Amino acid sequence: MSLLFYFFQSDDWVRRLNHDHDATPQFDNRNAPQNDEARALDRVAREFVRDATNVRRLDEIERNWPAEARPETHEIFFQVFRGDTPEADRLLLWDVFQTFIHEYLHTVVHADYERFAGSFGESSNENNTLMEGVDSLSPRPSGAGSSPA
Repeated sequence: MSLLFYFFQSDDWVRRLNHDHDATPQFDNRNAPQNDEARALDRVAREFVRDATNVRRLDEIERNWPAEARPETHEIFFQVFRGDTPEADRLLLWDVFQTFIHEYLHTVVHADYERFAGSFGESSNENNTLMEGVDSLSPRPSGAGSSPA
């Protein structure tokens, strides 16, 4: 279910919906929902994973995720797909490079910072902002997402 909660925190449509309804889902450090918004998300997620087809789709999404860091082992896993053309491949490699830097930052996070972020609950927007958002603020290499000069 953690992938669903990631989508709840990062999907533009869900974020707009929360904003439009002044919804701020709150979870404790054990990921237990603490308010009506969090309880609603928890119910939606639990209902969604009751269907084996949905679980299979989530597994496929996770297996094809562009990259993942395992801070406890300092390992980084990322896809090695190629672009259809040399230009597409070059742009893809720039994206992989930026993603690799982002995932590397996950492996060097200070334990106190990680505990602080975790104190909001792994499913919380605060944790997502601190753990994903801060890493995403790392400078993109020049040319990432566009053709290098």
